[in-house]
Amino acid sequence: MKHPTCAGSDCACTTRTPELATKGIDLNTALTFVSGAGLFLGLILPLFAVRQISLYFFAISVVSGLLPVFPRALASLKNRSLDMNVLLLVSTFGAVYLGKAGEAAALVFLFAVGSYLESLATNRTRRSLAELMSFVPETAEVKKTDKVITMPVEEISPGEVVVVRPGMRIPVDGIVTFGETTVNQSAITGESVPIRMFPGCQVYAGTLNNEGYLEVQVNRYYKATTLQRIIQLVKKAEQHKAPVESFVARFARVYTPLVIVLAVVLAVVPPIIFALDFRPWLYRSLALLVVSCPCALVISTPVAFVSAIGSSARSGVLVKGGAFLEEIARARTVAFDKTGTLTSGRLRVTNVHPAPGYTKEEVLRIAASVERNSEHPIARAICLYAEEQGVRSVELLGFRSVPGRGALGLADGVTWWVGNAAMAEFFEVQSVHHATADEWGSGGTAVLVGTDRDGVIGYVTLGDEIRPGASELIRKLKGRGIKTVLLTGDNRSAAMRVSNELGIDEVCWELLPEQKLNAILDLKNRFGHTVMVGDGVNDAPALAVADVGIAMGRIGSDTALDTADVVLMNDDLLSIDRLWELAQRTSAVVRQNIAFALGIKLLAVLLAFPGLLSLVLAVLADDGAAVLVTLNALRLTMVQRSGQE
Repeated sequence: MKHPTCAGSDCACTTRTPELATKGIDLNTALTFVSGAGLFLGLILPLFAVRQISLYFFAISVVSGLLPVFPRALASLKNRSLDMNVLLLVSTFGAVYLGKAGEAAALVFLFAVGSYLESLATNRTRRSLAELMSFVPETAEVKKTDKVITMPVEEISPGEVVVVRPGMRIPVDGIVTFGETTVNQSAITGESVPIRMFPGCQVYAGTLNNEGYLEVQVNRYYKATTLQRIIQLVKKAEQHKAPVESFVARFARVYTPLVIVLAVVLAVVPPIIFALDFRPWLYRSLALLVVSCPCALVISTPVAFVSAIGSSARSGVLVKGGAFLEEIARARTVAFDKTGTLTSGRLRVTNVHPAPGYTKEEVLRIAASVERNSEHPIARAICLYAEEQGVRSVELLGFRSVPGRGALGLADGVTWWVGNAAMAEFFEVQSVHHATADEWGSGGTAVLVGTDRDGVIGYVTLGDEIRPGASELIRKLKGRGIKTVLLTGDNRSAAMRVSNELGIDEVCWELLPEQKLNAILDLKNRFGHTVMVGDGVNDAPALAVADVGIAMGRIGSDTALDTADVVLMNDDLLSIDRLWELAQRTSAVVRQNIAFALGIKLLAVLLAFPGLLSLVLAVLADDGAAVLVTLNALRLTMVQRSGQE
């Protein structure tokens, strides 16, 4: 079993961490208590003039503390590696040989306590994952023809309908077919505010149904649910090691054998060459052996990255590895897609322009009356705006949609129509070009409104709605000195409208997916590390080639989860700025941990040569440093969505 934060590496602290039971006290913990009690009695009894008996308690302390170490040391030797368990055995036997039973007992006990504390600390980094796994119930109520039966969630197939009662967690991904309620989706998106759900809404496994009765039609197998995919991706995140982690692992492979050679030289050379007493030099060598394991150095980076990944996952941002956090901290350029990323992809009415002799209310009433029977996005936007403005539409006769032109209907013998220039020409209205030219110049969409009696009476302009938080995000990124770029397949005027409104530095328009990819390559060539933010569908090539691809999780979530390196499960753009803050904090913690671990090791090595490093201090330097760097890294698990600790 590898060290929990060094899985898959050649870490010198292999198999060091004891197995911890989830409930009660396990054998290793009990042996640690026995070792501590033996050490305490061995130290206290000489005060009562029973020195000889104290040796037996020291022996009990050593034996009980080493029992879990023996099998791990043998496993390490079989793998032809010298981990801390092997070094501990050598140092303990050496101390006993030198007649320092008390130091041997202290050495073993402190090592056991250090390993235990380190395990408790590193296990905290898995709690967010364990919490996610506990969110999905094991069974679900499935509605059959004439009854409701309980089934394991693994056996439920797409197309089946499950019943979710108030207070229950939704067991599967699916579409609401009956009922209304609010659902707490914080397990998936990190949003604390419950979301209103009604027929047609997508719901996710692991989310909490607050108050209403729901029937949900399953659209994914259990193992393919969004929550299960998040769990698997978080598990795999540790495999994507940051460059600094790879450097530390390479350093550790050189450091350990080098210090072991120094320990052998320290024990052998002075007695042989200078005819000095062998015993004190052996003691110094044993102390050097204890600090030769680079455990604190090796765990200093992965614990920090795992803690940060867990923290971001709880706030609805899925990061697929420490390497991407490091890249985010280093990136100085961010490229954005427009539609679905900086904008919501939903049209909104920006203005109503009446012709001379007409009012805005008259133009809007005719437009809304015609569009009320249409399902087109433009129609829905106009009707919504009319409702917001308090303008009531009227029921028309003979509604008809004219593909490629617009729609029309009959009111009091007059045909009301809404559409484009082609619709106006259909009614033989000639001078309509002025109605759209200015609006297209500002990046909007113009919809003409008229009647067969009066011609064009005005027009309604619509624009793509800027996503909430987009303006603040761009401002914060620019405040960090980060260059912002807009890459869109939309036309120049639409791109410039969004760019001018948000204050983006550079704009490229009318780009095909391949051209977006080339644009990212150009940005990387000009500015270095580049981040791409898109919706994960048509932006997939650009997301893949960027140093870090960030995708909006709700739009094309399947593609986003597969393609991007970071997924915003709540589509909250401000999460990007918080992620930047987290990445920078993580880099700072990693630097602190590496500097501290190296400093402690260097100091211990220097103290070992003149004999100023005892075995007790050596184990404190080794285990103490490991615990301290772990606790320092765990500060990252307390970073909340606000970015504060």
